[in-house]
Amino acid sequence: MKKITVFTIVSFIVFNINAQSARLDSMISYLDTLSEMPYTKCIYQYNDEGKSTATIKWNTVTSNGIVEYKEIQIDSFYYNEQGFLSRISGYSLINGTYVETSRTLLEYDNDGNNTIFISQGKIFNGPEWVGIWLWENTYENGLLSDQKLSSKNFSTEMWSPLYLEEYSYDSITGLKVQENSFNYDDQTGEEEPSNRTNFFYDKNGYLERSEGHKYNFDSSSFELTSIRNYTMDDFGNNLLSLNNKIDSNGEETLSSRSRSTYNTNIERSQAYLPINIIAQISNTKHIILDRTSESWENEEWQVSSKAIYYYSGLTKTEDLLNVEELKIFPNPSNSMVYFNNHEALKGTNSIIQIFQSDGRLIFTGRLNENKFDVQNFQSGLYSILVRNDKSLFSGKFIKL
Repeated sequence: MKKITVFTIVSFIVFNINAQSARLDSMISYLDTLSEMPYTKCIYQYNDEGKSTATIKWNTVTSNGIVEYKEIQIDSFYYNEQGFLSRISGYSLINGTYVETSRTLLEYDNDGNNTIFISQGKIFNGPEWVGIWLWENTYENGLLSDQKLSSKNFSTEMWSPLYLEEYSYDSITGLKVQENSFNYDDQTGEEEPSNRTNFFYDKNGYLERSEGHKYNFDSSSFELTSIRNYTMDDFGNNLLSLNNKIDSNGEETLSSRSRSTYNTNIERSQAYLPINIIAQISNTKHIILDRTSESWENEEWQVSSKAIYYYSGLTKTEDLLNVEELKIFPNPSNSMVYFNNHEALKGTNSIIQIFQSDGRLIFTGRLNENKFDVQNFQSGLYSILVRNDKSLFSGKFIKL
């Protein structure tokens, strides 16, 4: 048995797009039960190579008894010359203007393995970006062997280790058989065992069961605390995961479950998918259509969340957001660009956002008429999003 680990924070996949491909345009999620007002909705943007460039996110907010959507964040993704994700910038809407409030930097070794993952922020609203969280990845024979999380100690300007995660794989099948996690003692800095999960597979190599353990310092041993059983389809997609808690007497009680459906006609490798979704379904073969999480309460299953995924050419998005082509003319232009004269573009509820070709958000504001001055923009290719409460318009233009 050899010890290797899988990096689950961000996954990288090179897509081979063909005629059967689909693009994940949007996602909506609900809390508790399906209602008319989803809890979250996301719109995903891509470049011409199919790589994620931006995720636009809304959340449901309640103010004075009125429930409405509020746009809360845009995540923009940037890539280096080798095509690897190098930075994620989070923009939050503050006083009507988007401000970069978070930043993540990624570094790689000569083999393209991600070695450093740094989360940055601004302390006390200062001008400088500083590291707050650090993930360090170590590889053995090209495979990630362990991952250590540290936080910045600003009094000493040193990184303080917090958490270590290790995975063990079967040397013959390559399947993950054990996951170990450790915490670091605040005083001594030494590793302390925390949790352990063992994984079991059926004859086809599909995940069948996992057992969670928690370390007991009194007995210096791991105690079984949960069992999760998995139901897979013929392709290895996880249809159902059922989690049972184990009490101190060894009694099992229902705890939670997750149910998912997939489109088995389209594999993940044939789809445009945003980075965060790729990480969520890294163990599936096909694209996901929906996922429902439930908890066992009062002798029945209660929906805790439900996510629905909308793809171009597969499902309609009218109940989430109408997505329409934004016709821009003249294109190219060196001064003013005009948009198709659509009723939805009129009024003070329309917001325009402009992105550079690398996904960088460079402008956001209200659109009160069907034209926009690009005279002060540098030459190049730009993407424009115009949206209101009901519709999203997407288009591209070239500034001469």
